[in-house]
Amino acid sequence: GVYEKIVKKFPLEKEAEQSYYRIGQCQQKLGLFPQAILSYEKFLQQYPYSEYLVEGKYNLARSYQEMGDLEKAAQILTKTINEFPQSKIVAGLHLALANCLLQQSKTEESTSIYQRIIRRYSREPQSAQAYLKLGDIYLERNRYSEAILCYTSLLQRYPYSGGQDKVLFSLAQCYLLQREMEEALSMLSLLINKFPQSKFKEEALFITGDIFYEKGEYDKSLNVFRTITEENQVTSSLLNKVQKKITEVHLTQKEYSKAIDVYEQMLDHPYFQDEDKIYLELANLYNQVGNYHQSEIAFKEFVRYFPLSEALPSAYFELGNCLYKQNLYFQGIESFQEITKQNASEQLKGKAFRQIGEGYVTLTLWKEAVDAFQQSLFYLGKEEIPSVKYEIGRCYGKLENFASAGNIFSSLLKDSSKNSLSYQNYLEMGSILRKGKK
Repeated sequence: GVYEKIVKKFPLEKEAEQSYYRIGQCQQKLGLFPQAILSYEKFLQQYPYSEYLVEGKYNLARSYQEMGDLEKAAQILTKTINEFPQSKIVAGLHLALANCLLQQSKTEESTSIYQRIIRRYSREPQSAQAYLKLGDIYLERNRYSEAILCYTSLLQRYPYSGGQDKVLFSLAQCYLLQREMEEALSMLSLLINKFPQSKFKEEALFITGDIFYEKGEYDKSLNVFRTITEENQVTSSLLNKVQKKITEVHLTQKEYSKAIDVYEQMLDHPYFQDEDKIYLELANLYNQVGNYHQSEIAFKEFVRYFPLSEALPSAYFELGNCLYKQNLYFQGIESFQEITKQNASEQLKGKAFRQIGEGYVTLTLWKEAVDAFQQSLFYLGKEEIPSVKYEIGRCYGKLENFASAGNIFSSLLKDSSKNSLSYQNYLEMGSILRKGKK
């Protein structure tokens, strides 16, 4: 507002020229880029020989760039470089042009300009930024050795330039992708110790812990991961990753109880992602250590809390097995029956019907077992069918329906070369058939 008053009141004074330029700057800083463009264009028309001429063109181009008109911005910058090759801000013009071209995915052209900045303007701060941009381009293109050269040159030649934490992090990524773990650890350690407030610190710690884990140094890995959980600024997504990694370390060392404790802690906090997967992992872990009751609870909570999950059918299947292990066969059968109502795969439905049959066999409910086994035949693969038919024949034997048992066993005997039934299975078939003859 003050600058506009100066322009109106003293249009012919030197201060008016400067005020025109400052109005554009103010609008640009406020993000009012359309207004800034108009102000800069008006300034350039009225003061074609101003001492702020090159800066005005530079800022005009930057305003167009912010508006997304990259072609226009590149045109202005190119023309300004050609007209004022000796300008004190020519390095900045080159850098802005290279960045503009990079935004247009003209990587080869931008790379060439970044290299030119490094060669011609090594004493300018823009040279450090050119090294950084070049390193990022090479990293993105998997040219890790060249990226490393750019990043290390930046650190050596411009030790006081900004963004060194980002450079160290990128260097660590390059070394990591080249499987040079010790070099990666060195860069990460330098970043963590030298820049404790860096936004890359937590991610650097996570990668450090992961490297120790891959090297089999599990205690070091756990110490690093636990350090992250104690940080005040850690994001929920990273904390989620860290806790999962801690459980992975415990599982690798077969420390199942410790892994269970971590999963329980995760479920106590509402910010964790993939809560459904955590319930499943916890249920499977309890099952693995033989705590079938807790496993049952976890599976039941999963099916109650996540009724739309794609993993629901498999959860019901594992719940059924868990109940069987506790001799809760009727409850287990109910769980397997739920699978037959779900949008489950044919293979899983077949396995569920077979498990229902096995449960009824244990309960000596032979007729119900036959029905379940027969339904499973519609879904199971060819290699599983002979063993199921054998179970059906056994059930018919228990029901003293020896004719039906005989028909099934006869067909199995004819195809004995094609199935994987054991010698003991055939002995039992013979025993049932002899009972039928008597």
